[in-house]
Amino acid sequence: MRNPSADGRFRMIYAANHEPIRSYCLRRVPLDDVNDVMADVFLAMWRRIDDVPSGEAAKLWLFGVARNCVANSQRTTRRSRRLRAKLAAVPLAFASSPEAVLVRNESADEAIAALEQLKPLDQEIVQLRVWEELSSEEIAEVVGSTTTAVDMRLSRSRKRLNQILTDDQKRFASVRPHRVKGGES
Repeated sequence: MRNPSADGRFRMIYAANHEPIRSYCLRRVPLDDVNDVMADVFLAMWRRIDDVPSGEAAKLWLFGVARNCVANSQRTTRRSRRLRAKLAAVPLAFASSPEAVLVRNESADEAIAALEQLKPLDQEIVQLRVWEELSSEEIAEVVGSTTTAVDMRLSRSRKRLNQILTDDQKRFASVRPHRVKGGES
């Protein structure tokens, strides 16, 4: 039987951290998967309630758990994508409709594509800083690193992202529209 004070502690930590952890998950996994990842995070907390640190450290502990749950979800998504790609190679009796095409913000796509060119840990550190607004000390605790290493990775990542985005802008600027017969461009 569970200790009643553990139940109260779980409820208190859950209430204080549900929204930041949900925001963290929303930024990293598809909307359809967020509730499953959240359930995994708080199930882990429920099972290990005695291991959860007190105070503000509980939030950082949960970010670490969420990071692992997100990674599991992303691995599942990648496996699913590979399976869909294999299935797509199999001829089907019908074609996809044009309504199935999703339009996304071009600049967001460029930024996300640039971010995806970083190492996974660097991506996570940048996301923790920008999306979760964590300090270097907090990030270091979440990813199991030192503050100095986090600061160095952030600095290198910013430079790399600027380089990637600048190179992309130069490449796109070098492409000039050409005239097509009939006066259309």
